[in-house]
Amino acid sequence: MLSRSATATGLVATGLTMGRILFESHQLRMRYVPGRDFGTMVITFMHWSEQPRKDRAGFAEAFLSAEGLAAIHITCAENAWYQHPEMRHLDVVLEPVLRLYDRRVSYGSSMGAYAALMFAGLTRSDVVIALSPQYSIDPEKSAFDKTWLHIGRKLSYCCDDLAEFPSRAEAFVLFDPRHVDGIHGEAIARERSVRLIPVDGASHPASEFLHGIGMLKPTVLSLIRGSFDEAAFRFELRRASRRSPRHYCALAARARDPQRKLRLFEAGERLFPGDFFICLHRARTLHALRRHAEAEIDYRRALAAQPRHGWTMIWLAELCLELERRDEACRLAQEAMAAMPQHEQLQAVAAALADKAAARPGA
Repeated sequence: MLSRSATATGLVATGLTMGRILFESHQLRMRYVPGRDFGTMVITFMHWSEQPRKDRAGFAEAFLSAEGLAAIHITCAENAWYQHPEMRHLDVVLEPVLRLYDRRVSYGSSMGAYAALMFAGLTRSDVVIALSPQYSIDPEKSAFDKTWLHIGRKLSYCCDDLAEFPSRAEAFVLFDPRHVDGIHGEAIARERSVRLIPVDGASHPASEFLHGIGMLKPTVLSLIRGSFDEAAFRFELRRASRRSPRHYCALAARARDPQRKLRLFEAGERLFPGDFFICLHRARTLHALRRHAEAEIDYRRALAAQPRHGWTMIWLAELCLELERRDEACRLAQEAMAAMPQHEQLQAVAAALADKAAARPGA
């Protein structure tokens, strides 16, 4: 049974039926999926989603099920970085299932990685796999990262202190050290014992990059099973990175000379023609150089690859506005808003851009 304190938060037990919902609140759902491996349990936390829903498949659910691994999948109804009072009672809520397993692993990406680290003590995890986690999105604690400011400034923080939830888990933080995630990783390491595993050139989240080069599945499985070899990982990462278009984007990002940047994009284009990331990053470089016609071609190629990428629409709208194509800029800004209705930061930028495009010059 739930403790009285957990019940008071609105968390409702629905029974320990195998393969079904265990517990549910207004904001959260916790679902147990048994596996063939009766020794290991993986607790997953859902990442940020454009349209968050708690009634969805859990993070990495298909992968874990295919591997025969038991899991508790925690999904959420909003992108609130798990700042819900219910989360403070995970130990009470999950204990009836957790005690059935000898080894417990918390796993997540981005927002989910933040939660995997934060609540590792309450889930009695032996291992944490955190891909590109945030230290915090509280503007007072992470002013260095504006990515999630539109969410962070609205939250009431009740579970945002690593020191309040101590853990003895062996925690692995995989991240791009050249991205703002590197600052998050360093901040986490100051407050908790973690192994920082750099994934150079991955950008955010590292999970997408590792998946693209075929390393996500073997890396995660080795971490779950306790066979991870960091030296072997680094060797394979150097070799496999060349199979990713993001490798060339990362090299271009480090280059100071704009012409060298463009040559690196061209090298990547020969291997990955029409790739979204190469087209988009080259468009941004050409745009900055005011080579508008070439930039527009690449923006449109990027949109052909990902038609609902709102930020690409916004950057193309900005280019159109610079060229005094106001009607087109306004239309693109409105399309960006329609494409990503849940993204508050994008909505604000697109609305301001649409207003600017609609205004008369000099008004």
